[in-house]
Amino acid sequence: MGGLLVQAVEVVIRIRSRGEEVTRGQTQAIAATCLRMCGVPEERIARAAASVEKHLA
Repeated sequence: MGGLLVQAVEVVIRIRSRGEEVTRGQTQAIAATCLRMCGVPEERIARAAASVEKHLA
């Protein structure tokens, strides 16, 4: 499981190596993917995303 999580997060390296910035949407998608891989229910992922948006606004 750890290896899969690392691979999901390493997407950031590939994006940056192309000279691109990682967007907020991409970081949220990566985080949600990792949570799903760990078996977190969709409802909790949605609540976590809403909490992040609230704090970043």
